[in-house]
Amino acid sequence: MGYILLRESMLDSVIRARNKWLKADTGCMFPSHATMYFAAISNEEDRHSKVQEYNTSMNEWDKFVVEMKQYYSVDMKVFEQSFDREQADYYIYSALWTELHPGHVIGRPIVIKKLDINTCTLEDAEGVAAMSYDITIPSSVRISGFAGWFTVDFHGSAQNPAPNRVTLSTGPEAGYTHWGQQVN
Repeated sequence: MGYILLRESMLDSVIRARNKWLKADTGCMFPSHATMYFAAISNEEDRHSKVQEYNTSMNEWDKFVVEMKQYYSVDMKVFEQSFDREQADYYIYSALWTELHPGHVIGRPIVIKKLDINTCTLEDAEGVAAMSYDITIPSSVRISGFAGWFTVDFHGSAQNPAPNRVTLSTGPEAGYTHWGQQVN
C-alpha cells in the first residue's frame, strides 16, 4: 500500500497479483478492504516549519545569485521566478508525509473512497472521484491544511470470512506508522 493508499500506484501490483493467482471462490485477500479518509487539520507548528524551510531555500538562492554574479559574472536572476515557484510548490503546496496527533484533526474525518480488495479493479484504484462534502468545524480554530490517510481491514471475503476481524490504521489515532499522513 502506498502513502494515502493509492500514492505510488502500489495497489496496482496487488490487484494484478490477485487477478493472476487468487483461486476463485476459495481464496481471499488480506487485507481485504481499504478506506481512505480526509480531514481538516490544525497544525500551525508544521505549517510554520514548511514556510521556514521555503524561506531558507530562497535565502540560499539569494546567496547563490550573488556568488554567481561576483565570481563568474553570470546573472542567475533570470531563473528566480521559476526557482521560487518550484520551491513554493515543494515546501508549501505539495502534499508531504507528516506524523499527526489526534488533536491535530479538526472535526470528523470524511470517507473519500472505499475499496473491496477482493474485487476492485485497476480502474477503481486510479484515484478519488470528485465529490461534494461538508467538513464541520466544531470550534473557532485556525485550519492549517488538510490530511489524508487510510485503514485496511482483514475481514476476508463473503465466501471466506476471517474468524477474527482486524483493522489497521495509518491515521493520527494509530501513533507512528511507516505511512504517516499526507498533509497539504
